[in-house]
Amino acid sequence: MLHKVDPREYDVVLIQEPHIDHLGNTRANAGWRVAYPTGHRDKPKATRAVTLISTSINTSNWTLETIACQDVVLTRMNTSSGMVNIYNIYNDCNHDVSMRAVVEDVRERRAGGGGTREGQGEEEWLWAGDFNRHHPMWDDDGNQHLFTRANLRAAQKLINNLTAFDMRMTLPKGIPTLEAMSTKNKTRVDNVFCSEELQQRVIKCRVREADRVGKSDHFPIVTELDMTTDKVQEQPTHNFRLTDWDAFRTKLQEKLENLPRPREFRRGELDEFLQARTALEEAIDSTVDEVVPKTRKVPWRKRWWTKELEGLQRRAKGAGRKVERAKKRGRGRERVEELEESFRRARNTYTQAIKEEKKRHWEEWLEELDDKEVWLAGRMVGGSGSDGGRTRVPSLRIEGGREAISNEDKGRVFFEAFFPKRTAPQAVEMRGRKRAKWKYAPTTNAEIDEGVPEGHVEWVRRRNEGRRTRLVFDDHTTDEFEVEDGLDQGDAQSLILYLIYNADLPSIQRKEEGSVTTVVAFVDDVGVIATAHDFRTAHKGIKKVMDGRGGIMEWARTHNCTFGMEKFQLIDFSRKKTVDEDGNKVDIPRPNLRLNSLTIKPGKQAKFLGLILDQELRWKEQCTRVITKASYWAAQLRRLAKNKGGIGYKNLRRLFIGTALPRILYGIEIFDPPRRGRARTFRSALEKKLDSVVGRVAVLIVGGMRSSPNDVAMVHANLDPAKIIVEREYAKAAIRMATLPKTHPLNSHVLRAAKRYVQRYPSPLHHLMNTFDIPVESMEKIAPHVRMGWDPGRVTVKVEEDREEAVRMEARRENRTQDLYTDGSLTEKGVAGAAVWMRRGRERDRRARRIGEADENTVYEAELMGLVLGMDIALANGFSGTIHIGLDNQAVLTTIRTRKARFAQHLWKKLESRVKNYLRRNRDNNVELRWVPGHEGVEGNERADEAARGAAETERGEGGSDGEGGEEAESWEEEEEIPMSRAAMRQKLMKRVTEKRRDEWRASSRYEKINGYDQTLPSRTFSKLTTKMKRKQASIIFQMRTGHIQLKKHLARIGKADSPICEKCHRKDETVYHYLMECRGHEIARRKHFGYMGRNNSTMTKLLSDPAHLPKLFRYLNDTGRFTQNFGTFDIPAEP
Repeated sequence: MLHKVDPREYDVVLIQEPHIDHLGNTRANAGWRVAYPTGHRDKPKATRAVTLISTSINTSNWTLETIACQDVVLTRMNTSSGMVNIYNIYNDCNHDVSMRAVVEDVRERRAGGGGTREGQGEEEWLWAGDFNRHHPMWDDDGNQHLFTRANLRAAQKLINNLTAFDMRMTLPKGIPTLEAMSTKNKTRVDNVFCSEELQQRVIKCRVREADRVGKSDHFPIVTELDMTTDKVQEQPTHNFRLTDWDAFRTKLQEKLENLPRPREFRRGELDEFLQARTALEEAIDSTVDEVVPKTRKVPWRKRWWTKELEGLQRRAKGAGRKVERAKKRGRGRERVEELEESFRRARNTYTQAIKEEKKRHWEEWLEELDDKEVWLAGRMVGGSGSDGGRTRVPSLRIEGGREAISNEDKGRVFFEAFFPKRTAPQAVEMRGRKRAKWKYAPTTNAEIDEGVPEGHVEWVRRRNEGRRTRLVFDDHTTDEFEVEDGLDQGDAQSLILYLIYNADLPSIQRKEEGSVTTVVAFVDDVGVIATAHDFRTAHKGIKKVMDGRGGIMEWARTHNCTFGMEKFQLIDFSRKKTVDEDGNKVDIPRPNLRLNSLTIKPGKQAKFLGLILDQELRWKEQCTRVITKASYWAAQLRRLAKNKGGIGYKNLRRLFIGTALPRILYGIEIFDPPRRGRARTFRSALEKKLDSVVGRVAVLIVGGMRSSPNDVAMVHANLDPAKIIVEREYAKAAIRMATLPKTHPLNSHVLRAAKRYVQRYPSPLHHLMNTFDIPVESMEKIAPHVRMGWDPGRVTVKVEEDREEAVRMEARRENRTQDLYTDGSLTEKGVAGAAVWMRRGRERDRRARRIGEADENTVYEAELMGLVLGMDIALANGFSGTIHIGLDNQAVLTTIRTRKARFAQHLWKKLESRVKNYLRRNRDNNVELRWVPGHEGVEGNERADEAARGAAETERGEGGSDGEGGEEAESWEEEEEIPMSRAAMRQKLMKRVTEKRRDEWRASSRYEKINGYDQTLPSRTFSKLTTKMKRKQASIIFQMRTGHIQLKKHLARIGKADSPICEKCHRKDETVYHYLMECRGHEIARRKHFGYMGRNNSTMTKLLSDPAHLPKLFRYLNDTGRFTQNFGTFDIPAEP
């Protein structure tokens, strides 16, 4: 239907009995806004009427009204002739609930003055829909069998209502609107009724039988009215997501070169500052206009729509019009029936073609997804779902019982809500108060540290002065508003300002006899924790913190903050039980909490920061939620892949690991921490349930049958069992905690938990740090954001894409005088970095330093140490101008280009200080870093590699040697010890977990059978084997390896076949070995493709694991045709 109604031609579409999916949505496209009936979100399956409004109609000109029936949708539209009330009605065959709701609504609106509008005359009314009533007033006289007493009595109620409100029937009598599927009898159940004034504006109202939707027995009714309404034109915007940022930077650089050099503006230079700012803004704006593409108008047709479908649609329409013309011209009955049969065949062909094209399109789209588009598929299945139409802000209820209906009113309501006016500080009455005696109060260092730098305060003040903004929603843009208070949406500064804003909120606490009350906060989530011997005392502590002097409510008043009191949750934590009158154990009484006029009842669970806390802190509800989420994602991923088509192995695994697992295991180190002692060797109840879900996902990834063994599927999919997955999450969390900087609030707690493990009441942090025994004090500390402060225009990076060209360029550098080569090395004995100075092809200086053990540091840090030593050489030897540094590590070069250091921040700070020192010496000094291919015979790189390996093999310290120029390498004084690397510790822990995973697989009863195909499992070898294959090819290989395949032997085992005997030879059970190696029914194909390979288990192993023999296997499968019915024809992979 959506491809039959063009939103550029039709303004309103009224649908009865629409399709509603399991998410409560109907189907639409970007050309429509969907209007659902009142109560749809509560009971979506009860909805039997939906209205579509074209997006070309200004949203200010129509409103969706409330009506107490899910079978009626009322939209009021402001037109050139006044207000038109459009009722979309589905009237049930067995009752008149919908008509009673319509009659009551019309009566109330007319009685309440809704009948007239000043300057526009009376309002007009339109009732249209499926009334399910038969009467000679509108039905064809030939349908006498429908005019029973019951039908006439039911229709008379409708006629009485039409008479009462003076509604006129617009569609002429006798025109059928429904054709019964079985009897082909045509009747009139749909109708259109208008008020007298509106009927005069009806240009035409007719049934278009040719536009009938394939699966529907109703004919569409088209009504055209002589009136207009305001239309909107969609303005294209810039699509920054598709921007070529390299071209953007190049174009912007060209424009900035034409501007004056940046300088500091002083007082009295306001005009010059404004000119410079305007020129900069114009350069940026013009670059955006020239480089950033504009958004295209969203197509209203589905993405699977093709020219072929459009041709079939035109053919079906043409066949329908022939039927209409034949009836109008009075053709014979046989001719009309012949044309109707032709119309039916054309319509069925068109409908079937849509099904096949949709299936073909989505299967091809899923199979051809690249590494970027796969995340789009993940968002599609992981999102909440929508109907595909454009959204619209509904009418807003505001104080005083009023409603904001127009877009202008909505804009004002939004502005008042999002940008509240700054409240004036409360006046303090000083009259009659005795002035307090002045007392000296010294300022402490802690108070100074808590302050905000004056420069930042001044910048924020200037930043927030004179702000004006617009709000954009639906198709409306408000006028400019003056913003007095509040933060800009999406402003990166807003998070910092918010932290400063509520920094003193967590400091609110109360310590009284018998109770301790503290406040915890994370951004805009606040929790109050009270500890006491009983709940009443704890509630008193909460009340004092909330309502007392210096409490949270007072803080809110002084900070212009409003709490959503209706969102407050109360939960009383205790595992104590009491005994009731029947002798049963029950929870101890939990009283209500009263805050001012608000009474809060304690709940059994509450959600805070994404975790569900139950009143006994046993985490049962949270564990249930984890399993629910895991099952949900397993079901969603199944939508993307079947055994014979869909997303490939690699991308499906990436979706599960990158999207599903982080959401499933969020916070698991809190609610299911590592266990102690022997309990570590067993799976918890949560891990057992997760194992089942992960196994199903693994079977889905490799394309196995549902009966496939989970452990075999996991090793082929390179997925771990739930216990190992959870242990990896524990290790990541422990490393994350161990590398927190000293400024982090958890740093001191982590240090204490790592030093001493308590036996009584250990926290999840104690369990976590004790399990992995990480030396927290020796670990590197990672700040949340470290950015190198050098001038990016003076520190440049060059990376040659062609490796051979990079080697040739190095050969042409023999005459350079300031060439430095750096490298890092990791051996069994240690890790070291080195730097070599090459002057006209000869070594002049060399420095190397060992930084740690092989399991404590990485090559990345060694490369960084090499850069530090290289800058030391440059500073010590008085380099000037441009320094050229060559290194073979692109990860380091990428970090230098972005200037964002995430790891080894201590070494990056050293490098930054040396680079800045060199740049300060002279304005002409620059640093150029370039990529040098390693182990390609480049002299400088080979010497640096030699020096680094030599230092790595020695004890911790610095080594020096004479260069070829005869100058002794300058010694370098000993530095502090390099802390342990986060990456190295992670590799160490993950290696330990991986070995445990391999041991579990070796203990499996299926290990011996599968090990013959691949001795490296669990690994990526199966992924590499099938990476260039289609999904069905990888699926058939896995099924043949496991024996869980649609051959008679396995089908009989699972009860899907009567006998396991092969139907081709009738001699033996049809197993994989029999099918490939023995069956006489396939002897010709076997000799053709496997003739020289022999007939034994080793041959079958080669066929299912050796890339050189896979083409033979798929040719054999195609020739035998054994799996054609389920998989179709297999593509033949290229010879390796």
